[in-house]
Amino acid sequence: MVKKQVMLQFLRKTKDVGDIFTGAVCGLLYWRLGKSHRQTVGRHKPITGGREQVSSAQKAAFRATLGKDRVSVNAPIPFTLQTMVGGGYDQNTGVYTAPYSGWYTFQFHLYSHDTAAFDMDLFKNGQIMSRALCHNALRGFSCSSGATFHLNAGDKVWVQSDYGGPYYHADFDDVLSGALVFGDD
Repeated sequence: MVKKQVMLQFLRKTKDVGDIFTGAVCGLLYWRLGKSHRQTVGRHKPITGGREQVSSAQKAAFRATLGKDRVSVNAPIPFTLQTMVGGGYDQNTGVYTAPYSGWYTFQFHLYSHDTAAFDMDLFKNGQIMSRALCHNALRGFSCSSGATFHLNAGDKVWVQSDYGGPYYHADFDDVLSGALVFGDD
């Protein structure tokens, strides 16, 4: 019952699919840390769950948006970098290279102008980790997905689509983001 209440607490505060995914991951991590470590959550103190806190040298996160309405088909989509900590994202190639080994979370969101059906895939070293099946026969639509998985330093992550566009390309419509949740010991 406690697990369900914690998850509902995070999910109630969300507004879209990406937020729901992030809320679910945060709720799961919050529950997993255990009661003895949750006491510091409301006071903005580090929660380590028995692990050493991630050092400042091991912080990694980025947010990038689509800067154009057309992309190459079945190739990494080069999003335009908006912010980054810790390096790793190459906006020329659209590929994120993990600077550290650890558990990462990624989310992507694209908004199509057209009624075309297409797939968007999140890849890790050439293997599909998450797929969004996008289809709407009436008008343009948004499509989102994400995943949390382990990366070794040097592993590559990217998003690609089997549809070239057109996409909306406002800073909030088409987004790719990723972050190191915690590094390996």
